[in-house]
Amino acid sequence: MIYKTVSLLLLFTSFCSCNKISSQKELHMPSSSMEPTIPRDSVIIVDKTSYQKKDPERFDIVTFTPPTDAEASFIFRVIGLPNEAIEITKEGPSINGKTISLPDGVVLSVEKEAPHHKLKLGEGQYYLMGDNTKNALDSRYFGPVKREAILGKVIEIKKEP
Repeated sequence: MIYKTVSLLLLFTSFCSCNKISSQKELHMPSSSMEPTIPRDSVIIVDKTSYQKKDPERFDIVTFTPPTDAEASFIFRVIGLPNEAIEITKEGPSINGKTISLPDGVVLSVEKEAPHHKLKLGEGQYYLMGDNTKNALDSRYFGPVKREAILGKVIEIKKEP
């Protein structure tokens, strides 16, 4: 009886450990598009279950599959939410006609040639931007990102020396 109890306890512990590990993913940040928040060559931990029961919120840092490359994973910050009108101006992002304040560290660079600097998001669409917008090919260039393309939420940043 004790053997069965110990065996079941070990099996349960192994299952919980594996489940926790599989719900998280470690990724490398190869670019400077999220600096200074995520320095180039940092390692980030992504919670792949974050959005199973809730939707991404404004300013969450997320990983997603960009509309331009189904094999890639990008890391950007949520700026616009579904059904919002967004415009990127030199004063900052404007949501439904009101300029919002960006989190500390976000460096806004307004590029006139960005094709998607002003648009209305549809149902299930998000507008994502890098914190270092001067070096980020983000929603300003490839447009909105569908909810199903968002893979998880960044929960930890391990800055490399």
